[in-house]
Amino acid sequence: MIKSKVISANGQKVILEDNTEITDFDYLFLCTGSRYDLDSLTINQSQSGEKAAKIIRGNEGADYIHAVNDIAKAKRFAVIGSGPVGIEILGELLEKYPKTETVLISADSTIMKRASPNSHEAFYKYLSKKKNLKMILGQRVTEIQGNKIKTDKGATIDADVIFVCTGFKPNTEYAVKGMPQFVDSKGYLKVNEYLQVGDYKTVFGLGDCIDADTEKLGQNILFSHVPKIIKTLQNIEMGEKPVAHKPETRQVLVSIGPKYGIMVTDKKVIAKGWLMGMLKKLLYIMDHV
Repeated sequence: MIKSKVISANGQKVILEDNTEITDFDYLFLCTGSRYDLDSLTINQSQSGEKAAKIIRGNEGADYIHAVNDIAKAKRFAVIGSGPVGIEILGELLEKYPKTETVLISADSTIMKRASPNSHEAFYKYLSKKKNLKMILGQRVTEIQGNKIKTDKGATIDADVIFVCTGFKPNTEYAVKGMPQFVDSKGYLKVNEYLQVGDYKTVFGLGDCIDADTEKLGQNILFSHVPKIIKTLQNIEMGEKPVAHKPETRQVLVSIGPKYGIMVTDKKVIAKGWLMGMLKKLLYIMDHV
């Protein structure tokens, strides 16, 4: 095992940050994931006379640890983004801090855009009952100045703690340097139907860093990408045809706090209610045992 940052990679070699080159490999698997991109926002927290808001990236655990006191003392929260991560964070805040004003801001006019139309209604109907929640939909955040959030429609929202849960950016800087012709305009690895990157037959992309048009979910790697690639490797070694990957409709269970959840696909709402909230909590416990 080598613990180091990869600064360049392609089908011939992998270069580490200390300039070590690795060339002795038969197959290369790229599963470097993605992150929430703050670069898309103009952030200026040095405005005089204003206390800067604490900014927390939705998928960065370290940000939460460093902001424990800020969260406890906050008078207003803002959650940017209405995808699965944003909605789950929103639900936890509403449950744990029922007296704290909370604002949901989303560039999308619907909640959980990639899910089915009736799920948009289900999420909105449940959240609209929360008295300490204000929803600002259809407005894109363009700037954060001090503790003020500005949108493209001219709205300004004050917040003490801001949770940024939007703007996925793939972690593929190494590919941009090593094989830029196989990276699309958004930074995702270009893969074929066999999850092979570009023209390489022995380089595979998995998970959030590839250009597959599916929701960015860990279960896609576990239940789809990995099994297909393992079978493909077996076939290649036996001189047979690789196994094609076909995007599948998967169930997404989103909890809105510990007492309520909604299970959806891109076509319909499967189930909702307190039982779904308990199920999500159980799955979380099992995943961390």
